Amino acid sequence: MTASENKRFRRGWMCVGKPGPALSAVTFACLLAATSNSLAQHEWDNNGGGGNYEWTTDNNWNPNTIPTVTDETRINTACSQNNPVLINGGNTAYTYKLNIGSSGGSAGYLKLDNGYLTNSSAVASYIGNAGIGWVHLVSGDLDLKGSMYIGNAAGSSGTVLIDGGRFANEPFNNGNIYLGYSNGSVGKVYVSNGFFNSGYEIHVGEGGAGELHVQGGTVKTPRDLKIGVTAGSTGLVSLQSGSIDVEDLSVGNSGIGSCIVNTTLTCRAFSIGNQSNGVGYFELGNGR
Repeated sequence: MTASENKRFRRGWMCVGKPGPALSAVTFACLLAATSNSLAQHEWDNNGGGGNYEWTTDNNWNPNTIPTVTDETRINTACSQNNPVLINGGNTAYTYKLNIGSSGGSAGYLKLDNGYLTNSSAVASYIGNAGIGWVHLVSGDLDLKGSMYIGNAAGSSGTVLIDGGRFANEPFNNGNIYLGYSNGSVGKVYVSNGFFNSGYEIHVGEGGAGELHVQGGTVKTPRDLKIGVTAGSTGLVSLQSGSIDVEDLSVGNSGIGSCIVNTTLTCRAFSIGNQSNGVGYFELGNGR
């Protein structure tokens, strides 16, 4: 953890009443227990007179306070790609659980431009849980501990655009990042700059349709990158510029997987059509 990350982490606990920089193990355990037992929902409504689309404006939320590390944050309405919920100006936002497009028919949009979003515990977060979820990281840091689902339930759609900064669920062993988790879901990630990092594995097409397009920047996981994971799934990874660094690359694990490489992909193990139902396609153009 860098000094700046450590500073933001301490600020997160201060917002729930942490008395100082030191936190004993007993106090820390009590705080986590209190968090899980008192989880509240904060829903973006943009109808309370905030007059902008900024996360840090109290009246943009229902109830009319910004979310904290004890809150599930839901973004389902009253925003769009042209007017997304915005974290900017070097501000740090906090949540316990992020849930964008949490219900069928809902749509939520979030943008970080010199903004930071973090949570307190390793719990699952969703970008397109049952509806539409969209996140655009221009610069800053989105680091949510726990598994992340980009397109979760059947009929859902999740999209992440990374033009700079870091999108992650680190540190190590905090959970996988899934693109297209269930049959009938769609999850897509586009990286043009910055970092797309998983603390464990990245699954592109877990049970649905997943796509990872890398036009620059870095994709990294200490474990596996799996493409087309279960039967009936489809996954595509296109590496045109930038780099991908993984432990094990599996193309067509039990589903249909495709991988197109035109620059540097680093892996320590490699398989195509790993299981009996798996179908894998690998194309090496100008890459290595």
